[in-house]
Amino acid sequence: MKVKTTQTTSRTRSKGATDFKRLRALRDSEIDFSDIPKPGKSFWATAKLTLPEPKDRLTIRVDHDVVQWLKKRQRLPNPHQRHPALLHGSPN
Repeated sequence: MKVKTTQTTSRTRSKGATDFKRLRALRDSEIDFSDIPKPGKSFWATAKLTLPEPKDRLTIRVDHDVVQWLKKRQRLPNPHQRHPALLHGSPN
């Protein structure tokens, strides 16, 4: 079975048309909630709090020469992508 892995980074994500400065400046009283129905008692009677599963921490030790080789081949583009690059490989 083939698994397709996709990855989006802040560099590849397209710039949206949202005016975040304007949104941050809005007061609650200025927001139009008319298209959002208020949840009634029946909603709250059956509502469940669902928390995400905790993340597993994984630490691996790699020989210095292997890390240098991966960096040279640009397999370790930046620190937050190092573990996926080592575990799954990243495109050249």
